[in-house]
Amino acid sequence: MAISSSSDYPVLCASFNQDNSCFAIGTKDGFKLFDARTGRLRYERVIGAFSIVEMLFSTSLIAIVGAGEQPALSPRRLCLFNFITGSALRELNFLTTILAVRMNRRRLIIVLQEKTYIYDVNSLDILDTIDTVPNNKGLCAFSPNSEACYLALPASMTQGSVLVYNTMELQSLCQIDAHRSPWLRLFFF
Repeated sequence: MAISSSSDYPVLCASFNQDNSCFAIGTKDGFKLFDARTGRLRYERVIGAFSIVEMLFSTSLIAIVGAGEQPALSPRRLCLFNFITGSALRELNFLTTILAVRMNRRRLIIVLQEKTYIYDVNSLDILDTIDTVPNNKGLCAFSPNSEACYLALPASMTQGSVLVYNTMELQSLCQIDAHRSPWLRLFFF
């Protein structure tokens, strides 16, 4: 399989789904979903630039965020999209740019620069909002496991601390000091 990296359509994002059976890419032109085992194109939509494309396991549900090059594809709007039917299921709008989106079968996580939102993935009810330290890169890690549903976020601007949050119990589990050296902060936060 060859994925061209034409300067006309550079890749803006790339992600595997939670079971690594598929991967998605977002470009200046649209987005594509591929079977990871064969490299076969599963779906393509050419409608404009996308900065985030996240697929929920091997289902037809994807979360997409525009790159802002067209008014309809705002970087502040998340669209939950069914690629089998080709229809938008729901849109969520935010005051600032969406920097990261993560999902599992129970939770939808949306990371902004200073806030992280936790939604129930089935009802799309907002469950919690976490105020965070400035997170310009949208750094986060989220467990695909629906039972041990943990989220990790940067927790400090002065040292390399990580907040581990239980998204099922909706409470902070712990804070881990990953490092204390100032030079390491340059690489990670």
